[in-house]
Amino acid sequence: MRNFVWLSTLLTVGSAVGLVVGACAPEFGTLDIDPISTPPAGVTLRDYLVELPSGVAIAVAVSARSDNAVEFDETASIDLISRDDDIFEVYPSQRPREFVFVGVAEGDTCIDVLIDGSQEDCINVQVEPPTQ
Repeated sequence: MRNFVWLSTLLTVGSAVGLVVGACAPEFGTLDIDPISTPPAGVTLRDYLVELPSGVAIAVAVSARSDNAVEFDETASIDLISRDDDIFEVYPSQRPREFVFVGVAEGDTCIDVLIDGSQEDCINVQVEPPTQ
């Protein structure tokens, strides 16, 4: 009986610690996408949508925004992966959290957003015909 009480107490304390640790972690809300230079005409960068003409490349910096009071720190890794490289490509830069977006061909796809290896979001991508 004594072992059961001890084990029950240990499990209760362990659960409470797990709740506190889980509550102290940032919760993904959205991804901020900012151009590194002035984007060409026809480029739209939003947390839910990227639009650009085919044949256009743009360098961007990204940062994850938390939905709770705990913010992501600079050690959190952010990876962006195109679901269809025939339409849109994402190239990581040598600098953390910087990428190059390339409109390859007209169409729609999605950018998977991974934070510390976990998929958190999918941002819609629309590649338009080239501008004249």
